[in-house]
Formats: sequence, C-alpha cells, structure tokens
Amino acid sequence: MGSRSVEALLADRRWTASCIGIAVVFAVVVGSACDRDGRGRSGDYCRRDLDCIDGLVCAARECIPAPALPMHDSGVADGGRDTSPDLRDTSPRDSGSDVVIDASGDTNEDVGADVAVDTGPVVTDAFVRIAHMVPNAGSVRICATALVGGVAIAPAAPLPSSAGGDLGIPFRGVSPYLPFPAEGIDYNVEVFLAEEIDAFNMDRPSEACPTEDDDVEPVLAAMVADALLSPGQRVTAAAIGFVREADGSTVEVCGGPCPETLDARIQFFGDRDDGPAGETAIRVLPLVPNLPAVDLCFDPDGPDMPMEEVVLFDGLTFGSASPVLERAPITAGLLVVRLDDDDCDGMMVGALPIPAPDPIGTALVPGSTKTFDADTVVTIFASGDATGTIAPPLFVPFIDG
Repeated sequence: MGSRSVEALLADRRWTASCIGIAVVFAVVVGSACDRDGRGRSGDYCRRDLDCIDGLVCAARECIPAPALPMHDSGVADGGRDTSPDLRDTSPRDSGSDVVIDASGDTNEDVGADVAVDTGPVVTDAFVRIAHMVPNAGSVRICATALVGGVAIAPAAPLPSSAGGDLGIPFRGVSPYLPFPAEGIDYNVEVFLAEEIDAFNMDRPSEACPTEDDDVEPVLAAMVADALLSPGQRVTAAAIGFVREADGSTVEVCGGPCPETLDARIQFFGDRDDGPAGETAIRVLPLVPNLPAVDLCFDPDGPDMPMEEVVLFDGLTFGSASPVLERAPITAGLLVVRLDDDDCDGMMVGALPIPAPDPIGTALVPGSTKTFDADTVVTIFASGDATGTIAPPLFVPFIDG
C-alpha cells in the first residue's frame, strides 16, 4: 500500500456516469410500438396500461382487450383511475401500481375507510457497474449499443461523457451502478481508450460512439445477451487481463511473453446488495492476471502480535470470483494476501490494513470503504501486475449496492 500505488489509483481524475443515452434507448423502444397519437393498438408493445388506447390494457408487454373485472369501490376519489390491485399481469412494469389497503389492515373485507397506497415504480432495469482492471490500458470510455433482433435501436453515447473535462474511467476505477433496460434487449459493449474516442468526437456537435465504418478500434468488445440481465439484478462488468502490444504480441511480464489466456476481455460477475443483519458479507475478485493462486488471510491484531492469521478465502485464481463469506464485521486488523498454501503459511504478496489508508474510503475513490461494517456487502478488487513492472498489485474494497 505504498503512496505510489495509491496515486496511480485515480491520479486527479474524477468522473461521473451519465445514463441519458440509455434513457433515450428505452424511449425509442417504447415509442416504436405506439400509433400516431402515441398509444398502442391491439397487439402492440407496451409497458403499462397508459401505453395502450382506451379499451386495451397492457399484459405481458402487449396491448390486449381489457377483461371484464368486478367493480370495486375504493372509497377514495381518484380522478376516475382504477385503484384496485392489478390482477391481469404480474410481470415487471415501469409504471407504479396502486394497491387499495383497508385502514384496518384487512385487504379482503370492506370494513372501514380504504386508503390508496402507491407502491411506486416496479423495477424493470438491471444495474451494471463498470470496473477498469486492465493494468496496461489508459483511461477508457464505454459504448453500450442496445439491440433488438440484432438491430441497433438508438445511437449510443460514450459513458462517462467527456462533458466538464471528465477524463474517463481510470485504471482501477469502479463506476456507480448504471440502469440498463433488461427485457428483450441485447447490448454490444465496446471499450475505447478515452484519448482516442475524445479525438474522434473533438469536432462533432455532440458525442457519439464510433461505428464499424469509423477508423477507431475498441480495446475490448463483448455481446451481452438479453438472458444475462434480469430486472433488479446487479452486475459488475469488469475489463480484465492484459492488452496486447501494438505489434500484436503479448506483454512480457510473465517470466517471458504472457499466455493468450491472459489477454484482455470483459467478464461479468453477479453482485448482491443485501448485507446480512449484524454481519458483513465479503467476496474477492482476483483480477491480477499474472498472479498465481493466493489465499486471503485475516490477522486480527496485526503483524508481530500474538493472535494468529485465519484463512478467509483459499486458492483464489485470476478471473474467478470467490464465494461470499458472511462473518463478524472487520473494523481493525490486517488483511494479508499470501501465495496459496495451508494455514496462511505462504509467502506474503500484499496486505491491506484495516481501516484502509487514504484515499480509500474517501471521495477520491467513490464507493470504496475503509472497513467491513455490519449490514454491508463488500467486494475486494485485486488489480495490477504481480511483477510491479506495469502497476503494482493493489487491493481495494468497494461496497456493493
């Protein structure tokens, strides 16, 4: 945890993510199914009843004739809207639904004044955060083009935007979670070096992502199928591995040329955000490409003290997420990374004191945390180059959710 590696974490780069392009994409999907007055006819795509013309309702994403439902007197003036529970379709919808709850708490019998309660919007988006863990790539921007049936439905804009002088996502940077419409949409995800895509957009009236016809090549690309994302799901999309040299050869930080298995790629990890009551949930993403299998151990009272280290995770290997460990919070001590061996006897290759030193757990590293507190889920991102030639290994805990 030297100052040099910490400064390399973010330098003075600050960035925020904009989801305007995603919102535009979703609007195009919805709008494409509407008639000329903006509302869908029978058989058209929809997300809520208001997307359909009078006499039709939205069921399973399709406008259909409204079924005959028994009249329900809610006892609440609601401007003519039906506030009874919607029994037609239980699939997720973006609009909020009203549920009538009797003031007595009884929803089955009309024994008192009814109260209309708005449950709020139903989640239809997946939430994806982007982690830049490629040691030999500079700051990047992401382009996620939405596809329906293999056809792009709206132009993508780079994330994060360069507006305000944003320099892109730096190495070791982890974004906030960004909402992505999750049903019926595939995504072509491309990673561009920030300096190259910024030069591409320099004389354009608005930012855009390069296409196949443009002379700008992505560093990485991956197709995200509809089945990979589901409403409400949280996912980490991590750029990992080593980018090849300009002549196409692999970098030589593996005791010689690195194997092709360590080539840069985009890998997806499912996240969770429900911390166990009174405990902390911890997992590790070991993303140092040329680091052999390691153990993560916990020393409760630090080095040269009587308490022995205990193994938290055993045999962590590059690109494979650890299981989630639920345990008592960790607010003091030392996390030690050792080459894989029995009982924390392997050679130490890294350590993280708890509380973590600045700038971890500050506004300079958004989302990171100094301690592993109760009711939280924390992912430790291990990044860098094991030899230290490109970037020294660093272990930074980020809060999920």
